[in-house]
Amino acid sequence: MKNGREVMKGEMEGKWKIAGTTVAMIAAVSVLALMIPMVSAGSGYSPYPGKGNNTITIIMGTKDVDISQWTSQFGVGPGQSILLVGYKGTDIEGESHRIDDVSDFDVPSTGWSKGLYGVNSSDSPWKVYVEKPTISVKIKLIDDTDVTGKVIVENQPFYVEVTTNFGSVLGKDEDNAIVKLDVKNPRGTTIVEDDYGLSFKRDDVDTDVIIFPKEAEEELGKPVNQRNPSKFYRLYDVKGEYHIVAKTPSPGVEENNKLEISSDEVTLEISTERVSIDVEEAEVMKGETVIVTGTGASKTWYNLMISGDGGSFKKTKDVEPGKYVDKYGNLKDVSEDKERYAAVKTDGSGKFRAEIDTTGVETGSYTIYIFKTDEIETEEDLRIGEEEDKVEYRVTEITVTLETDKTVYVLGEDVKISGEAPTADYVIIAIDEKVVKYEPVKADGTYEYTWTKTEEKIPGSYKIEVWNYPETWNIWGSSYEDITESPDATVTIYLKEPSLSANVSRTEVALGDEFWIKGEALGADNVNILVVSPKGTGGTVIDTGTKVGLPSVYHRVVSVSTIDYTFEHKVSVDEDSDSGTYLVIVLAPGPGTPPKYDGIDATVGEFWDALVDWYGLDASSKTQDAFLDIVMDATVNAAGSNDFIWTGYVKCEEGYVKLTELKSVAKGEPLVVNGTTNRKDGHPIVITVKGPVELPAQTAYAENGKFSATFDTSDAVPGTYTVMADDGDGHVDEKTVEILAAVPSPTPSPSPTVSPTPTPTPSPTPTPTVSPVATPTPSPTPTPSPTPPGFEAIFAVAGLLAVAYFVLRRRK
Repeated sequence: MKNGREVMKGEMEGKWKIAGTTVAMIAAVSVLALMIPMVSAGSGYSPYPGKGNNTITIIMGTKDVDISQWTSQFGVGPGQSILLVGYKGTDIEGESHRIDDVSDFDVPSTGWSKGLYGVNSSDSPWKVYVEKPTISVKIKLIDDTDVTGKVIVENQPFYVEVTTNFGSVLGKDEDNAIVKLDVKNPRGTTIVEDDYGLSFKRDDVDTDVIIFPKEAEEELGKPVNQRNPSKFYRLYDVKGEYHIVAKTPSPGVEENNKLEISSDEVTLEISTERVSIDVEEAEVMKGETVIVTGTGASKTWYNLMISGDGGSFKKTKDVEPGKYVDKYGNLKDVSEDKERYAAVKTDGSGKFRAEIDTTGVETGSYTIYIFKTDEIETEEDLRIGEEEDKVEYRVTEITVTLETDKTVYVLGEDVKISGEAPTADYVIIAIDEKVVKYEPVKADGTYEYTWTKTEEKIPGSYKIEVWNYPETWNIWGSSYEDITESPDATVTIYLKEPSLSANVSRTEVALGDEFWIKGEALGADNVNILVVSPKGTGGTVIDTGTKVGLPSVYHRVVSVSTIDYTFEHKVSVDEDSDSGTYLVIVLAPGPGTPPKYDGIDATVGEFWDALVDWYGLDASSKTQDAFLDIVMDATVNAAGSNDFIWTGYVKCEEGYVKLTELKSVAKGEPLVVNGTTNRKDGHPIVITVKGPVELPAQTAYAENGKFSATFDTSDAVPGTYTVMADDGDGHVDEKTVEILAAVPSPTPSPSPTVSPTPTPTPSPTPTPTVSPVATPTPSPTPTPSPTPPGFEAIFAVAGLLAVAYFVLRRRK
């Protein structure tokens, strides 16, 4: 557009009228522009999501922020100020901050609270949301599997997903934001691109989720099998652990309104591809499953093949029986012997698991081979290609197996007996040394038998035996005594009468801790558990610390194991619950169809409502004893009842730690500190020992109401020490102890030493010497030679030296 001077020069050639008209139009447009509010991206802010143009977002830590074009909507322009006031009804209501110039200001990193502010008032229609910046990193494979902190193999494609809450704020203004990856390879060198030249920097950021590299962004919108691996990062040159941080440039740049922020560091290990295969059990019986495990590149397909007729692959997660994957990544059908082949895919950590069914397999040894897909073009390549690894397993003949559906039964329950006898036509089953069944074996090699009418037996243990016998029964005869061989398999089961037993894990519990109710309810599917306050049904409920109306009793229905009839339930004691001794009641109905409590004709699930209605418990408070009488009247004390009840008590009170008396110890001896507590098992208790010096503190852990720690006193200074135990919740106890001076060890008697004085001198008899004559003189006594210097001479010399030493010393 021409400026005013150029227009005037043009009109001097005779076009003044046109110029006047043009100037008038320009002025009109300028006035119109001033009349119509314009909202642009500005600098360092963006419209708050879903709020329209009356609410914007700014980021803590940004500088040179310009929101003047937004504030112009309500008459505030460049150079003017506004006051941000914490919005009414929010956590920051009452907080305020002044912006002196809406066209150029900094948002502090600290001192401002995150949240919604009104412009000049706490209920203004114009709002500013102050956001604290965040940034995080995830590393993902081409199929979106998260491998952050994991291991992938060389050249395996991956991308980096950076999540922020400022990308769309800072990137939607006049210029896009900049975010980069700070990548250090295992040598500690910072690299700016992958091994194929893809950059670790994005200077076009305008979204909160940023994909690195930029080239991968479009690929992620495609199906996984259509994504181009060359558009993703790949590393191969340096193996080992890479350290990755997402960050904005430092020092800050204008594109980011000078925001400086870094993510936490994440790692990715690049390793050489190692393909392996193994089996959990190298030997299985016919019909058993061979569990195949192995390793390879993360999220990668491999091909498996079994030699001979060693079984068939089962369809499981990431295992495709009867298929293979070629070098192009295509999953194809195998045309022959399909059961011997399978394509398997590793998980994110590079592991896989497959299963082989050996039903009908001949006994013998078989081999499983694993192939990489990069050299497989046709099905034939599987048969002639070179495997990466292999493993052998052996299939053996099955002997008879025997099992029951559980070990403990209640009288009247059916006992289900089953097993395998693949080589037999029949099995003989005996119970308690009495033959009960001559059972044909099914075509799949299994057999089943149900022992009924167990109510006719007495409680106790019963032995079940089975024989694998392929001939007819009459070879042995029809009685137990006719069987002459040992059984092929044996199990023992137990028949018990219906019963109920229970216990509490702790009889003393601190307010705020917990305890367990555990037990055995033979013959029951569920039990009712009730916990009554020391104040009765008008007290507080133990796990909430609040009174919930009458009757205020903790009540739960707890399921019983169908295998061993055990049950367990954790009760959390609220800090505000009543202090005192709580009554714990466990109930189980007697046998029936369905089982019901006799006094109120109610099942376990109906019990509580029926009890309240039947006895009007919502009308007045009852003491523990009165409430227990009501419960017993409704159950075990009812006429003809076969119900069961167990009661116990748990004392709940303020937590405590108590140290036992300490005995004095000598320095160097261990100082053992013991104590008792009502804190739950595993609760830490810090023990300190302070006196002339402070010994290193120790942490003991509560176990069965006790705690203990042992201190090394080797570095202690003798004196009086204060021992303190602290549970961290304000419950402490102190004792004093004396650490005495170390008792000196008794000095051992000196061992006799060879001293010149006590050592006897050589006998005065002359020492024989060798005569110079070659043959000694045949005399019975050797010719004496001159006596050599003895110890007397040595002592004389030593004495002279000592005198000389003292003389010299005195002169000095």
